[in-house]
Amino acid sequence: MGVPIHLLYSNSHLPLSPIIRTVTSIQSREWVRFSHVALVLGDGPLDPNCHIIESTLSGGGVRFSTVGAFKKKAKNWEMTRLREEVTLEQFLLLNKAAAGQRFKPYDLMGIIGLGFGRNWEDPTDWWCSELVAYLLKYIGMLLNGWGHKVNTYTPHMCYKWPQDIVDSSVF
Repeated sequence: MGVPIHLLYSNSHLPLSPIIRTVTSIQSREWVRFSHVALVLGDGPLDPNCHIIESTLSGGGVRFSTVGAFKKKAKNWEMTRLREEVTLEQFLLLNKAAAGQRFKPYDLMGIIGLGFGRNWEDPTDWWCSELVAYLLKYIGMLLNGWGHKVNTYTPHMCYKWPQDIVDSSVF
């Protein structure tokens, strides 16, 4: 039996959230539910004190937080469990790799470039879904869409991976 990987999706009260959803909806030609994604790093995802890693503009980039803090700042949110599981070794590598990305700045230029169809990749900074895709690819997960570069991933593309809803706020 493998180790499950959980993701948290959300929309915030900040003005960038609807802009990200609108631009991503236009690009993907379908309505996008969420503007943000974070990766759960602990083994108790329903515990409010369980650690997550995320990259936010308001937070200055990559940082650790908790499931409880994530939910408090969200306008609405959803937690999912990826159907593909990993080994314990992969899970430990994921946590080590995540720690190595801590304090990297938010990739504002990259996300602006993505909005205009440009590839302004910079491996020294991350936006939320770019960070999540990088970490999961780094540990060898075989999720759909790996034909895309990690710096082109949106929360909506992550949401298309095979996964099941574990918990959610009321919409």
